[in-house]
Formats: sequence, structure tokens, C-alpha cells
Amino acid sequence: MLSNRSNPGPAPAFHSSWRALSHLPHCGYAPLHVDIALLRDTLGFARRVQQRAGPVSRAILVGRPQALLMSADALETVLMDTSGRVSAAGGWAPFLGELFPRGLIMRDGEDHRVHRRRILPALRRDALDQHLARMAPRVDAAVQSWVQAGQLDLHDAFRRLTLNLASDVFLGVRETADIEAAHHDFVQLVDASAAILRLPEPWRRHTRYGRGLAARARLGAFLRERIAARRADPGGDLFSQLCVLSDEDGLAFSDEEIVDHMIFLWMAAHDTTRSALTTATRALALDISWQSRLREELGTGAAARALPDLEALNALAGLGWVVKEALRLFPPIPTLARQLRADMQVDGQRLPGGTVVTLFLLAVQRDPRWWPDPDRFDPERFAPQRADPQRHRHAWVPFGGGAHMCLGQHFAQMQARLVLRSLLARGRWGLAPGSAAARMAFAPIAHPPAGLPVLLQSV
Repeated sequence: MLSNRSNPGPAPAFHSSWRALSHLPHCGYAPLHVDIALLRDTLGFARRVQQRAGPVSRAILVGRPQALLMSADALETVLMDTSGRVSAAGGWAPFLGELFPRGLIMRDGEDHRVHRRRILPALRRDALDQHLARMAPRVDAAVQSWVQAGQLDLHDAFRRLTLNLASDVFLGVRETADIEAAHHDFVQLVDASAAILRLPEPWRRHTRYGRGLAARARLGAFLRERIAARRADPGGDLFSQLCVLSDEDGLAFSDEEIVDHMIFLWMAAHDTTRSALTTATRALALDISWQSRLREELGTGAAARALPDLEALNALAGLGWVVKEALRLFPPIPTLARQLRADMQVDGQRLPGGTVVTLFLLAVQRDPRWWPDPDRFDPERFAPQRADPQRHRHAWVPFGGGAHMCLGQHFAQMQARLVLRSLLARGRWGLAPGSAAARMAFAPIAHPPAGLPVLLQSV
């Protein structure tokens, strides 16, 4: 075992922690109503709270007194803290503690650094060429089948593709039946993270939350059954690397540490990328001019359809702007959670140690102070000629920041560019008649509730 699980420390009692936040403006929502409003309309909720209470307010969310942080300054203060006063594990525990225990998101300090350092090599930039070569033929084949179909739900198609790719690259698994079963379990696992009702055993069994825990147990069993074989005959995937990994002292990950890390990384590797792809293709379906512009950037003929290397993919500047703008408008994870271990001054307000804080990435990425006409799809915001030296460096944080910044951000952006490039090279698309895909939801992850039905034509 490489290290012990992080201990964020005990949470203060409800009444004392609520009194400790009494100097903050109230968000304006009663307990439970705040949970419902946040889940139903995350962006609308954030804007109403900002208008009523400003960038730092208090609420009872998921049954716990919390501070709601909705400014770039607040995000920077909390995310970039290096003094050990901020705990990711303490913030996420009420939401994800049982669903993703002991994953990177539930570790802090030296414990987190040790585990992150061991996983990082498989996701560094210098490993991306290998992953790209493995994924590109499968992406191109999938896109060709979509174009032949002509009409399909791209949100569902992205689900299948990203899960297949993540299963191959991260686990070395291509068995269709196993992947389909895993998808069903991941849907229930992620859905459970937004469950308000969390009953103890035995009453939780048939609840949304209980189904998520059961799904996690099945995913754990799937991985445990394969650990011994991977140690005996490892492949080039992340799962194999974790199974044979040892540090300079000869310490290796335990079976349970491997399971905990893989469930979280496997989920993150496909679900967040699926969200980014859906929001980008939805935006391009609503703005055909940008499809045409990107196709011009890509070129024509055989060269446009050739499988790209990383250098060619990164050379498509406009495509990169589109991905970044989609992530700005619809960050896959719209909020982050942390707990303060000691008193901190955050955007002019004193927050006592023990306070749980919810950081609204979405509110900051739609803040007109940093983004003029913030709800408009405008990829050129990220063009060098439009660079704004006054823009806060934490005005765009879809991958978080600081020690817990998303480990797979480069992999995710590469994968999104790869799929979009293939789509642009082989087809043009628009929303299917009568589609309700214009409506978006943010919980538990950014997605169109009605899917993304499109008409896809060959070019």
C-alpha cells in the first residue's frame, strides 16, 4: 500500500457551523429548496444568488451549512491554496464519499501527491501520441457509421464511443458485453451523486443512491477479477500500469487502491469528455457558419480525412477555440466542493475553519465582467488577437485548479478535438426537426436532457 487515506478532520456540528456563517448574506433559498433549485436550473440559481447576496453567501445544501463562492477571486483563493488549509476530501465527502472512496478526489496533502504522481505518467503530454494512435482508427470508423446512419442521437453515440475508448486505453478491455454492462453501472453511479435522499441500510437499497452504490460494487468486482491476470501479463493500458507499479521503496498499490483509482478515472475519462463533445457539437449545430469555418481550416480531400498525429491536431487553432468555448459555456462539472481546515479570508469575507464551500465554476465562466455577452457562443474569445490582459486567470477553470486540477485535461481535450475533427471531415450536421436539444441541464453533469438528435450528411 503506497499511503493511507486522507483524513479531512471532523465536520463541525450543524448549529455551530451555521452560526459561524451568520455574518454572510443568505442565498435566499430555504433548506431543501436550495438543493432542488440548484439541480433544476444551476445557471439560473447561481445568477439569482449572485444578484441577491453577492459573490459569497451562505446556504444549507445537502443538509450541511455551506458558503457559496461565485467569483474568480474566491476560486483562486481556494483552489490555489498551498498552506494545507483547504481539503478536497472534506468538501466532496457528503456527495461522493461512498461512491468514489479513496480516489484522487478524496485525498489531500502528501497522500494525494503520492498517488497523483504515480498515475500521472500515463496521462502526461508525452503519452498522448500513443493514446492518439490507438484511438484515431476507432474514432474514424465510428464517425463513418454515424454518417451512413444519417440521423442519430449524438449524445448517445458519444456515450458509446467515449466509453469504448476509455475502456480500451485505460483498461485494455474491448469486450462489448462488458463495456455495455459497465455503461449501465456508470449511469447509475453518476446519477447517484446528485441524489438528495440518502437513507441508511437497509432502506437505501431501492433508492437512486442505493442503486448507485450497487453499481459501484459491480464495477469493483469487475476490476478485482482481472488484477491478478494483469500483474502476470500486463499490457500498455493504465490498469496494467497500476497493477505492476511500485515506488522507490518497492511499495505497490493494493488491490483496493487499484479498484478505487480505476473506477474514478474510468468514469472521468468518458463521462466528462462525452459532455464536452455534446456541448461542442450542439453549439456547431446551432451555428453552421462555424462548421464551415472549421472545415476550411481542416482542408479538403484525402488530407482532411487522414488520421492525424498530435502535432496536426494541435495545429487546428479554430477547433481548439471551439472546444474551449464549449467548456466555458457548459463546464462538465459546474461546481466543486472543498472544506476549509482553518480560517481564511475569501473575497473580502472571513470564513471559519471547518466551513464547507461550493465553488461555482459555471457562474464565473458566465460572468460578464470577464466575458462580454457571456451566453453567446463566440469561440474567437480564445483567439490571440482577442486576448484580454484584464481577464482574471481563474475566469476559465473547467478543469479546476491547483493541486487537484484535472489529471486528464490534456487527454480530454485531445480526444474531443479528435472526434470533432473526424466529424467535420466526413459530415455536416444540424438539429433534427422538433428536437428539444436546445435545452441544457447541468446536474449531475452538463447534458441535454432530451439527447442530441441530429441529421448528419456526408461532405
